[in-house]
Amino acid sequence: MICVLCNEEIKGDVINGMAKVYGNNPHPLADEGKCCDECNMSKVIPARMERSYVDPVKCVENKTKHE
Repeated sequence: MICVLCNEEIKGDVINGMAKVYGNNPHPLADEGKCCDECNMSKVIPARMERSYVDPVKCVENKTKHE
């Protein structure tokens, strides 16, 4: 399986003698495919955290504009 973000092979784990390759959900950086653990930690999670940040000043400004 190839990482959709860095195009490197996704490394898996060996469990009970069988290779298991799962990959990670690359959203919001890609809508399809899987990403490797390195891209997940260095790119995907920071992008998700950035999208979840809410600026309290902008919230107050937007609320007063709509009232």
